Amino acid sequence: MRDNQRVIKIFEYAMNQELTGLNFFRTSLQRMGVGAAVTAFNRLIEEELNHVSFISQILEDLRGGREINE
Repeated sequence: MRDNQRVIKIFEYAMNQELTGLNFFRTSLQRMGVGAAVTAFNRLIEEELNHVSFISQILEDLRGGREINE
């Protein structure tokens, strides 16, 4: 496997972890009523969405043969 393919696999794994976390927070939020936990989980959902966006851009660059921008 080429180095670029290995890096892509690593970021695909990271993306899967972020999506799993996002799903967990969204599902948990639906079970909650109100309170500080709701605010915290909404913030965590925002963070997970930021991570998904960031990793998506990296994967797009890698798959397009571009180097990762730091």
